[in-house]
Amino acid sequence: MARVGAALIEGLRTWLVWAVLEVLSPGWAAWLLTRDQVAVYLGENLLASGSPLDASPFLISSAALMSTVFALRVRSARRRDPQLCVHDAMRQVTRAWRPILALPVLPLLFTLPAGIQSFLRPTLIAMVTILIASGVLAWPWPVPKLSRRLARDLSFGTVAVATVAWVVFFARLGWKRHWSLNTRAFDLGIYDNIFWNTLHGDPLACSIIKGGTHTSAHFDPILVLLTPLYGLAPKAETLISLQVVWIATGVVPLYRLCMKRLGSRGFATVLCLCYLLYPSLQGIVLFDFHSLALLIPLALWAIERLEAGGLRGYFAALAGILLVREDAALFACGLGLYAMVRTPSRMRVGVATLAMSIAWLTTVKLFVMPDSGLLMASSEATYTYANRYGDVIPGGEGGVRDIAATVVTNPMFVLQYVLQADKIVMLLVLLLPLCFLPLLSGPMWVTFAYGLAFTLLASKPSLYYPYFHYVSVLVPVLFAAAPAGFERLLQITRADGPGSPVGRATMAALLSSSLLCALAYGAVVENETFRLHTDIVRELSPAEREQIEWVRKTAASIPADASVSASNRLAPHVTNRAKVHIIQQEVDTDYVLLHKGDLSSEELETIRRKVTRGTHTIVDTQGLMMLLERG
Repeated sequence: MARVGAALIEGLRTWLVWAVLEVLSPGWAAWLLTRDQVAVYLGENLLASGSPLDASPFLISSAALMSTVFALRVRSARRRDPQLCVHDAMRQVTRAWRPILALPVLPLLFTLPAGIQSFLRPTLIAMVTILIASGVLAWPWPVPKLSRRLARDLSFGTVAVATVAWVVFFARLGWKRHWSLNTRAFDLGIYDNIFWNTLHGDPLACSIIKGGTHTSAHFDPILVLLTPLYGLAPKAETLISLQVVWIATGVVPLYRLCMKRLGSRGFATVLCLCYLLYPSLQGIVLFDFHSLALLIPLALWAIERLEAGGLRGYFAALAGILLVREDAALFACGLGLYAMVRTPSRMRVGVATLAMSIAWLTTVKLFVMPDSGLLMASSEATYTYANRYGDVIPGGEGGVRDIAATVVTNPMFVLQYVLQADKIVMLLVLLLPLCFLPLLSGPMWVTFAYGLAFTLLASKPSLYYPYFHYVSVLVPVLFAAAPAGFERLLQITRADGPGSPVGRATMAALLSSSLLCALAYGAVVENETFRLHTDIVRELSPAEREQIEWVRKTAASIPADASVSASNRLAPHVTNRAKVHIIQQEVDTDYVLLHKGDLSSEELETIRRKVTRGTHTIVDTQGLMMLLERG
């Protein structure tokens, strides 16, 4: 009797509680999934009297099945090691099967109310990830080893197939968003017009914005270099495809960086898959087109070349970064600082990077752009960005000097300002898929500085919304820091390389966390939490197909040399011409293409007066859309 009691106590202490939870977990999950309204059961506990007893058959079946599985695994373990006692064998089995505890959590994760602000969603993802990692860490059975050639081919093949599938999927999704009239003049129409004018000999010109040139907002000469690609098919769909393909190429420097740091094809493959599953990256490629998004692969190339010692490639990538936008020079300063602190031998590279970046920014602001201020002032020829940081500018008006004064003289205000809930959520969405590995990267922290200041000091929510292009200043450095963070984790745990149990558990955690984040936050499946400023359309309805056919036919009927005013959602379909405006500019044009849903009552009244007075006649209509011609 004493021996039985001692065995029971030993079991309770080491494995019995875990075993009970694990054998019941599949039953709990199966019972939840058979409910008509899982969200009601989980969120409000509106159970009918006696209905919890409905779970009994599921729990009994689960206990019987899993107990059998556990008994077989224990027998197998003891056959391999006859010296292994039952307690030790059960401890091994229950540790290895720990991930099964995540099954009841998954229905809760995917029935939470839509909205990115919830802290419960990342908490549940972290719980599931930890359970999976703990199971892989404790896995007692041998892992098969692949030949070097097979490992290489499998790794390359996996990344290549996943990348091609990603490009096809998100390009088509972007096209459908455009065809369903969910893109806008700001910003797809603007960039379409910039490319068209550049193609026809007027670099960076744009008739939609102030001053008729994009330098009123940004200086992004990289668009001039990309214009020949646009010239192959000069329309908005080309820009959508170009952005998707361009960002997808980031897997190449990312893979090379992992191999340089760790020499592990397994980790390189996993991190590239995480890149493709990354929710913020999916938001960036689907949100119209933006020059800032072009920074991502260039930054990855710069860091990869710096780590590899390929200075020619590094400075070529740095030149590309500087051409992305004038303020990308501030991002590049972070790369220069990293080069200086990484190794003493890179000090000259870091100094040269800082000098080139500062010289380029100074030249552009003084001699190219119409306003020399970093945030600029609002005028007839320029847009201001001071209003995006108004809360950290004393009095709401000023520039970078005033922001710096606030940071230095009132740090406690700044601390509580950057720790707002929405900004913490942004950081969670960015870091959780990477299992927070970038935080272990040490010297690479300096590359985060500009991106964190750019987003966390902002008062305009779009700048720290994780699906918009503004987080492009953080995404590449976080991914570039992940291999360094993984390397540091292996050092802390004294693990024997990426193939060790700690290494395998970390890779499993990365893949599972990224997959769960993609499902919970991303656009790979229908997801109410993934929200841009307009809807994501996965399949065009018959009405939408009829609508886009009318838009295409109408746009084609307008003479190429005619001037057009268009409303916001229709503008991107006619911006591939020289003389195009949005209706709010109040420019008298040959044609007016409008969607009534885009216009205020006053603007609709102005259109009505044009028709009544005979200055414009109605050429064609389709639902809420209308084409007017002057005369």
